[in-house]
Amino acid sequence: MLYIVGGCCELNWNYWDESNKRFIPNPDNPEELIWEGPLRIGSQEEPNRFKILTAESWTEETFHPYISDALAEGISEARISGGDDLKWTIEKDGVYRLTLNTKNETLKSEYFGVDSNEELVLDTSTASISDTDAVLSSIYVSNRTINVDGEVATDVIVSTVTGQTVICKSNHISGPVAGNLPCGIYLVSINGKTAKVLVR
Repeated sequence: MLYIVGGCCELNWNYWDESNKRFIPNPDNPEELIWEGPLRIGSQEEPNRFKILTAESWTEETFHPYISDALAEGISEARISGGDDLKWTIEKDGVYRLTLNTKNETLKSEYFGVDSNEELVLDTSTASISDTDAVLSSIYVSNRTINVDGEVATDVIVSTVTGQTVICKSNHISGPVAGNLPCGIYLVSINGKTAKVLVR
C-alpha cells in the first residue's frame, strides 16, 4: 500500500483520514501501484507539492523525486527514502493518474484535465445533470457503486477516464448502474452530458 500526501491533495498533508489517498495495485502489473484523483494547488503549506508514503506514518520510508520540485508530468525517477525530503509539484489543477513502479523506481503522471462543465462527485456528495429535455438526474456513489436516480428513462454510460466503457444502460430510471468498481475516477454520461465520479 502507498499513500499520497501533500499541499495539493484533498486534505493538506494528511494521511490519517478517509480522503482519497491510497494507491491500489495494478492488476496487470504486480510491480505497479496506481492512484487516481483530483490535485489542486492549495492555499496552505507547500500548496503545489506532494510525496508518497509507504505507510500511514511520517517515520516510515517514503518515495521522493531526485530533483527538488520535479514536475509531475510524464515519467520521472522516484527514490525511496534517503537524501533530502524532496517533492513532486503540479502546475495546474485537475484529475491525475499516478503510477508508481516499485521495481524500476519511476513515477508516471497522466493529466486528464478539468472541464468546468464536469463536477467531481465524491462518495459523500451528489451531482445533478440536466439533459437536453431538461430532465434532471442525480449521481452518487455508495459502497463502490455508482447510482443514478432520475425522473424518466435515460441512457447512461460509465467509462474510465481513458475512455474504456465499463457499462452502458438504456432506459435507466433509478438505482445502481455499475457496482463493485475498483477505486478510481469514472465518467458518467447521461444523454450526452458528463460528470466525473470518484470511487474509493
